[in-house]
Amino acid sequence: MLKILLTSAVIVLLSSSEETKVFICDSENAVAYHYTKKCRGIKQCKHKILEVTKEKALERKLKLCGWED
Repeated sequence: MLKILLTSAVIVLLSSSEETKVFICDSENAVAYHYTKKCRGIKQCKHKILEVTKEKALERKLKLCGWED
């Protein structure tokens, strides 16, 4: 029973991380995603700033901003 509960907890944690909202610059040259709109890295964006899921940002091959880690 404990094994089932632990497995369920891991699944919930993994699925919730995919639902995490992040901010990206809507530019073809964007390279990073950001957890906050106030991040120093995203302030350089001259395009629209979008709020997307972390999963979508990773699909665009964006990496976590260096100012965020």
